[in-house]
Amino acid sequence: MKTLLKILERIMILLIIIIAIHLFIAFIYKLEHESVNFNYIWDIKFDNYVLSENSITPNINMDNETIEFSNILKEGEFIEFIITIKNNGVLDAKLSKIDFAITDEKKVFNYYLKYENGNDLQINDIVPSHSEKKIKVHVKFPKTEPKLYDAAYFNMKLKLEYKAI
Repeated sequence: MKTLLKILERIMILLIIIIAIHLFIAFIYKLEHESVNFNYIWDIKFDNYVLSENSITPNINMDNETIEFSNILKEGEFIEFIITIKNNGVLDAKLSKIDFAITDEKKVFNYYLKYENGNDLQINDIVPSHSEKKIKVHVKFPKTEPKLYDAAYFNMKLKLEYKAI
């Protein structure tokens, strides 16, 4: 009877060791073969935009990371809107890259990109977790004397990249 109990005990220990090895191998396999999604850590997205008063309505394409807009403006007209950027993640995010490009073939537009409070966007600016920042985009076709063009086309693309702090 004692030998039977010793045999059962050794079988149970061996079975526990085999199960533990199997779980360890499955865990290592998942680490090596599946991509890990870090979006829950910091989750920066363009949320929406609001046009300023008297602004011309642009053609806007916006996704979570990039906003592209274009239009034809006449002298004295402008486009101005405020973009809301939200960090829905649990970590603060730091601005690591600003990709702000404009196609202005006639080189007549004045434009800027600032925070709503007037401060310039800068690399290493922080968006705290569960908060938002508002960015103002302004493009204007200034009046000139003598008048150079009746109207001009522009296309602008903005992409902001963030990293966790």
